[in-house]
Amino acid sequence: MLDTTLNLVSFFILSFTIIVIILALTNLYKSWFKSIQEGTIIGGKNLKVDKFTGRNNFSLWQIKIWALLKQHGLWTPLLKPAPNPLPADIATREEKAHSTLLLAFDDHVITKVAEEDTTVGLWCKLESLYMTKSLTNKLL
Repeated sequence: MLDTTLNLVSFFILSFTIIVIILALTNLYKSWFKSIQEGTIIGGKNLKVDKFTGRNNFSLWQIKIWALLKQHGLWTPLLKPAPNPLPADIATREEKAHSTLLLAFDDHVITKVAEEDTTVGLWCKLESLYMTKSLTNKLL
């Protein structure tokens, strides 16, 4: 009878431990997933640059995203108009820079700039839509 009781207690302790571990892993996964949603991921690293919503400070966001692109060697598509046709290495950087910018926007902003298919076009469209508003906000 004592062996049965000890086995039952051991079973409950083991079950409880497994449940605690599962809950801890679930919370860890939820926090990891939330950090991915709130930040921008490049090269497998989650770098915290808030998405541009159209309501946050465009100038500050622009500095952060420029630094992020530069850190990963993706700023060159913004420096000058690209030759036509694009060499393979430049085309790859163009695609990565363009997609990185799009992923750093809120849905509302994406709908305003989605027709731009180049990084330079996207950047210029953003500046035309939001730079003036940011400067006006600074003056107020």
